[in-house]
Amino acid sequence: MFILSSQYGLIPSEKEIAAYDMIMTEERARELAPQVAQIISGFDWAIYYRTGARETYVNCIRQAARLINNKLMELGDKAGISPLPYPLQGLLIADIQEGLRKVGLTDYLSGYAGQICGMITELKSAKQVVDEIVEGALKILKETLPTEVITGSMAE
Repeated sequence: MFILSSQYGLIPSEKEIAAYDMIMTEERARELAPQVAQIISGFDWAIYYRTGARETYVNCIRQAARLINNKLMELGDKAGISPLPYPLQGLLIADIQEGLRKVGLTDYLSGYAGQICGMITELKSAKQVVDEIVEGALKILKETLPTEVITGSMAE
């Protein structure tokens, strides 16, 4: 896990740093984007949690993510196609990305996420998440599904 610091850039969460008095500005976000991109380009996936962060921190991550090329971006560059501004580019290629995902060509895809991070209200372990999914599925199978099947067959 890494933390984005306006003073130090993207740093491992276990790294101890000295206190500082600096806020993230748009200019600083642009300065840090290459350093952030270099670090996150080494990961298969990078997920950022906004959790109330100032918009400039989110912008820094977005700018960094745009600096990381994948095979699809390289094809666009070779064809002389410039990317559209956010979020238009994502909307334009969503179907292409889904097709690439389905056939397993993940090296043509970006490996970052974060658009729904504002919806996260609590952090859970993977075990907690899986347990909740299983519990929900069991509830549907035991309670909801039999009722719907009975109701549906009675209506016929």
